[in-house]
Amino acid sequence: MNISIRHLLILLLVVPAVWISCSDDDPTGIDQAFEAEESFYFSVEVDGHTHLDLEGITGAIVITGSSATDSIRISGVKRVESSSLEDAQQHLPDIEVNVQDLGTEVSVVTTQPGFPPDYREYEVDYTITLPATLAIQVGAVAGTIEINSIDNDVTVDHVSGSVDLSEIFGSTSVGLVSGEIDGTVTLPTGGAITMSMVTGTIDLSIPVSTSAEFSASLITGEITVSNLTIHDRVETSRTLSGTLGAGDGSISLATTTGNIYVSGF
Repeated sequence: MNISIRHLLILLLVVPAVWISCSDDDPTGIDQAFEAEESFYFSVEVDGHTHLDLEGITGAIVITGSSATDSIRISGVKRVESSSLEDAQQHLPDIEVNVQDLGTEVSVVTTQPGFPPDYREYEVDYTITLPATLAIQVGAVAGTIEINSIDNDVTVDHVSGSVDLSEIFGSTSVGLVSGEIDGTVTLPTGGAITMSMVTGTIDLSIPVSTSAEFSASLITGEITVSNLTIHDRVETSRTLSGTLGAGDGSISLATTTGNIYVSGF
């Protein structure tokens, strides 16, 4: 399996992990949870920048490309849930959102305590709007990631949750440990789509005109391809490979336990 384990371990070491617990009564795992939150906003002019690098931890991340903006607009909410309102308010400053202009790259990094007590949880939700031509790299530990309308390469390394990609026009790489990957991607000539996970479902939609060498593999589950013609098809109970169009690019999909769906549009 081709999950980017090295990048994932670096992310978990550099960005302290949040302790996640749960119960039947409260999905946050905190009895009688109280919440404190604070909003934030940053804006960076896009001149000279070619990509955005976001390191989140826990929360919802939504990134949307637009042809009508010339800046990177980063907004969101920092949130602490705890067993008392006083504790939640007291520890809200523990969360920091650091935005740096690194020349061609805009870096956004979430920092927070590594091992809080089990009655306290930290979360940061991001909503980012930027020019559609910027490349995107996102890393996170838990939560949802949505990336929409990007005319460049997209890379996602995630641990647990869902990754939803729509209207992506570029090479795309997604590594996820458990959850669901749902993507609509148009592959450029010679580009690559790589999606891999341990447990969960991959659902990929691509144009019927896609040109790529195709491979899909799993241990337990089913591989289903619809509305696409695969030439030189080789199929077993666990793998499917062949060529789409002239085979200019590459598509590689893999999960250990789960299903893989690929459809043409």
